Amino acid sequence: PVTNSRVGLYIYLNAALCARPLTDDMSLFNYLHAKYQNDTQSLVSDLIVASFDVLANALQQLQPPNQLLCYRSFIANKLPLLITTLSASFPPMTSQVHIQMALRRVDVHPFPPLSSDNDTANNEILKKSRLEFVQACILFQLGNEQAFHSVIGESPAPIAPRVVRYNRQSLAQQCSANIHRVEELARELEGMNGNAGAISGALVDTIQHLYTAKETMALRTVCNIFSRRLPLMDIILQYAQPSDVLSPLCNLLNEWTHDEDQSEYQPAYEEFAAVLLLVLAVIHRYQLTEAEIGAFSTDSFIIRLLKNMSTSIDIRALDDDQQKQLTKWVQGLYATDEHGETNGISDETMSHCPPQSFYLLVPTLFEQSVQACKLMTLAVNTLKGGLEFLLEPFLLPSLIGGLSWVTKHSWEDHGDTDILMQMLRKLIQPDSISGDAQAMHKTILAMIARPLARSLQELQRRQPKRKDVTPVIELLQPHLDSQRSGKCNSAELTEWSVTADGGLRAVVKNLVGGLVQWSNQGSISSIPYQYTHRAITTALDMLGADEVLAIILDEVRSQTRSGCGSAALEVATAIVCTPSPLPALSQANTLMQFDQSAPVSVSQRRTLRQALRARLDEPKELLAMETERVETIVRLGRRVEAQLSV
Repeated sequence: PVTNSRVGLYIYLNAALCARPLTDDMSLFNYLHAKYQNDTQSLVSDLIVASFDVLANALQQLQPPNQLLCYRSFIANKLPLLITTLSASFPPMTSQVHIQMALRRVDVHPFPPLSSDNDTANNEILKKSRLEFVQACILFQLGNEQAFHSVIGESPAPIAPRVVRYNRQSLAQQCSANIHRVEELARELEGMNGNAGAISGALVDTIQHLYTAKETMALRTVCNIFSRRLPLMDIILQYAQPSDVLSPLCNLLNEWTHDEDQSEYQPAYEEFAAVLLLVLAVIHRYQLTEAEIGAFSTDSFIIRLLKNMSTSIDIRALDDDQQKQLTKWVQGLYATDEHGETNGISDETMSHCPPQSFYLLVPTLFEQSVQACKLMTLAVNTLKGGLEFLLEPFLLPSLIGGLSWVTKHSWEDHGDTDILMQMLRKLIQPDSISGDAQAMHKTILAMIARPLARSLQELQRRQPKRKDVTPVIELLQPHLDSQRSGKCNSAELTEWSVTADGGLRAVVKNLVGGLVQWSNQGSISSIPYQYTHRAITTALDMLGADEVLAIILDEVRSQTRSGCGSAALEVATAIVCTPSPLPALSQANTLMQFDQSAPVSVSQRRTLRQALRARLDEPKELLAMETERVETIVRLGRRVEAQLSV
């Protein structure tokens, strides 16, 4: 018999929220309708309970507050919107009854209260999230205040201001009339009051409007706001696709016109820098692919930059314009007067070099600077003095390309390690940096920290006597975990690789078995089974879909023999049907692979769905298998087909 329990949606929502949010309404509603058919009571109840389970799972994994924001916002903002849409087909008062029933199942004290301060704090977060969810449901008129608060046993704070439900179009008009309204809305986006959907939509509309109107000064303001507070994108992307935000910004960068006759050039460079930084930061945070940012030609500026972020151009391959531009930048950064003072970046330097040309030249500029120091035609102190100009906001994103070149640059056989280390120290821990630049600098370090730290660790391994490497690695340490890409970190991979009885294979087996056991406990265990969807995506990357599917099938057979076949089938179906950003694309296709020594060819890898379909499409192989295994494959295939039928 087909069963639906809290575990199926728990797996799905974990996958949907563990990286870039995959919670677009169409996909969610298709999944829910296929899974629950006309059982609206179970649908609403399981959806609410699973959402709180996912938050509890993140809490017990000690995820930092800026990552918890995504889960908390889903409960307080996205969930009431979903129920509102679903309730359009319910009889009156049905939503209130369904929500009341679900709230009775939500345990906001799953963690033992006396075990640790963390557990007490976690219970408080769950309790607060439940209250925020209830207040949002009241805002959306999904029930009345008295009915909900009688279930949760507490009343709203008597002095809490009454929240007004926002309208997307009205907010977008306010932003168009007053760009400073964006800053206010960005702050409100962190609020757990039900309005994040309207705010997110209005902010996306504002970006698209400003692009159409070519209001670059206002776009600079908007981009700076979100570059400083990148976790807010985890909320916006619960309601929009990455291309909704990035496509207009990339178009602006591609179409940017450079007027050689304007009176000053720094403001234009500042506007370009702000837009470029947000684009690169979002791509890096979620490890986006070309297809996810929008459709751009291979010779467009943004694609050329992303493909060649860390690649210098051979000096002999530069055309005349590039030669002149590079010469002007070298002179601007390093030319000194009779007192040894550099002249700085003049309007003349920028007037003959569009911002696009400058960023494409940055790796070459870094390479030529290092070579000049090595040949002693440029003093190291002059190099460091010139690099200070790149720490100004109008040039600061150039550090991404420059530090990417350093990351990819081989530390062997060049004899320039001392120069590079002094360069790194200067750029990573500048002596002084303006307030505006500090936030940009932090965003940039988050993008380059992990590949650069790996590169430096390799240098330390080869040259263990060096004393200047470890301090730089330590400077990068706070910036290492800035991505939400669904990929595991090195510590997780090490832990999984040494798991008893099979390493990563055992991890997948244990996940399936643990989820089945938790599902069968029903309401006995309110603490959710610790599920890390990154373990599944890592196994798919390293073992391949066919191997992972075989492990899942073996565990389903084993659980079926133990009398847990129904729960095992639900767990397996949920894992096979989890959402993914792009089907069958390997990590090699993601943009901004800073530390690649050579371009990686586009490669397809199977998904679990494709691996299962391939098994079912081979009747000869099925006939050669033992009956029990064939039954497991066929039953799973039918469940998956039914789940994906909408």
